[in-house]
Amino acid sequence: MLSDKLVKMIDENAERLTTRWIEDVKTNTSTPGYHQYSSAELHDKVYDVFKRLSHWMKGDISKNEIAMYYTRLGRTRYHEKFHLGEVIFATILAKRYLIQFIDEQGLYDDSLRMNTLLEFHDRINFFFDKVIFFMTIGFENAHVIEEMFYAQNGFFDKTVDAFTGWILRRG
Repeated sequence: MLSDKLVKMIDENAERLTTRWIEDVKTNTSTPGYHQYSSAELHDKVYDVFKRLSHWMKGDISKNEIAMYYTRLGRTRYHEKFHLGEVIFATILAKRYLIQFIDEQGLYDDSLRMNTLLEFHDRINFFFDKVIFFMTIGFENAHVIEEMFYAQNGFFDKTVDAFTGWILRRG
């Protein structure tokens, strides 16, 4: 199946995608906070995004795990003194390199494949929308004590439920 092949391509090329992202984020004028980090330090900041994407597409990671991970990542980026705009832009760059990589594979050879690729692109966009949303929530609420933020039926649970409800209504 083509979608399985695409997920496998992400897994197998996560390192290559990471290298592209690092080269850009270290010099891009929209990501100055990243310039101070070594390539080795930056590696883990994006490599994990590609790996989590492939695991999510295979159904190995739940929506709550994605939400939890990226709200915590947003909180971490806040405490690392990044600006929210550059965190979002760095995430957009990761998505851009992934989509560019898929497009470079030349898989648009018939209408069935085209439809599958468009659906795959939609899933990628949805994943990165979630990443940006939950990182922003974590970043903006980094001042809230973690135990309170993640308390049962607290802000985190309500945010995940609201996001899920919006997604269900959009279809």
